[in-house]
Amino acid sequence: RETQAWFAYFEPYPRARHNQLIERASALPGVELLATGRSVEGRDIPLLRAGDGGAGKRKLWIIAQQHPGEHMAEWFMEGIIERLERHEDPVLNKLLASADLYLVPNMNPDGAFRGHLRTNFAGRDLNRAWQSADEADSPEVVFVQQQMRAVGVDLFLDIHGDEEIPHVFAAGCEGNPGYSSRLD
Repeated sequence: RETQAWFAYFEPYPRARHNQLIERASALPGVELLATGRSVEGRDIPLLRAGDGGAGKRKLWIIAQQHPGEHMAEWFMEGIIERLERHEDPVLNKLLASADLYLVPNMNPDGAFRGHLRTNFAGRDLNRAWQSADEADSPEVVFVQQQMRAVGVDLFLDIHGDEEIPHVFAAGCEGNPGYSSRLD
């Protein structure tokens, strides 16, 4: 009989926990499951909006786990959802009075499911696909780009992690729809 041992590069963020996070967030007042995309293998990619979508509000986008091995990025998104659960948060309430948050907690569910460090099921590094995304090998990026074009983008944060850095960080957004000198 063969014994197996599994080792994680970072503390995993299980898909069951992801599904519970989306359910928790969707049940919050002022948070809505706005749209759902599909990965190469057909897994859901939920897009949440925190805010009312009112006219004139800023559109702040936060995506996580384009690199599926960077699980700490989705842990970060869980922290955002937990903060949204605090209804008496004056700082967050002030932000939501003038801006809506568009949240994609896991951009790469296939890669996360399969244990990939940087790529989706098709072998594409989604972080490098924004200039040439297509339905065949990067439908995850195509979905988010379509939603960004429909809604607009005033700020974009692409949350990443690294084994040598004790915190998450945001990658640049130069390749996203609507990028301009104002966003720069």
